[in-house]
Amino acid sequence: MDPKNLDYRLRPGSPCIGKASDGGDIGVRWTPEMLELLRVAQELRRRGLITF
Repeated sequence: MDPKNLDYRLRPGSPCIGKASDGGDIGVRWTPEMLELLRVAQELRRRGLITF
C-alpha cells in the first residue's frame, strides 16, 4: 500500500485475497482506461493543478 500515490493494492498474505464471491480478490478490478486516468490525475496533482 502507498496511499500517497493512491496505491491501495492488497499486500501479500492479505485475508482479502481469494475471498470475493467469484473466488477473486476483494477490491477493484482496474481497467487499462481507469489506470491511465489515475496516472493522469496523479501527474496533475503532482504539478499542483488539482487537489484531492
